[in-house]
Amino acid sequence: MRDLLASLSAFRAKDGFSPSGAATLIFLLKEPLFIRLRGEIPDPEALADETWSTTLLLDKLGVFTTRDVSKNS
Repeated sequence: MRDLLASLSAFRAKDGFSPSGAATLIFLLKEPLFIRLRGEIPDPEALADETWSTTLLLDKLGVFTTRDVSKNS
């Protein structure tokens, strides 16, 4: 996953995207993933746990992407 994000970051940096613009791509995944989780997990407590885990993962991926684009700019 990190290699894929690093490639995406390098591509975005070469195209002149800012670090925040590249991270926005990652953060745009939140809504469709949360919709999918709501459809897959009927238990409210389990849904809350999975939503939190997904949020933490996507936030970390967004930060990684931001750093990588900054490095490649």
